[in-house]
Amino acid sequence: MLAAITIQGIERGINEPVANLIPAYEQLLINMGQSVTVGDRTGVIVGITNTCCLRLQIEDGSEIHLKPGSISLG
Repeated sequence: MLAAITIQGIERGINEPVANLIPAYEQLLINMGQSVTVGDRTGVIVGITNTCCLRLQIEDGSEIHLKPGSISLG
């Protein structure tokens, strides 16, 4: 059963554009709403971009995107 689920996930990832997968991934993102400090800026995790970067809304209202692996969330 686990193998079948894994294969379905792989096929879905291959056959669907990343943008279609983002909403489902964001529902599983346990760090959504978490406050994060990057350098001298503090922001809140608000989602994932279509290029799989972490979206942070900064205190001043701007948004920055962090590439995968650029920070550790614990």
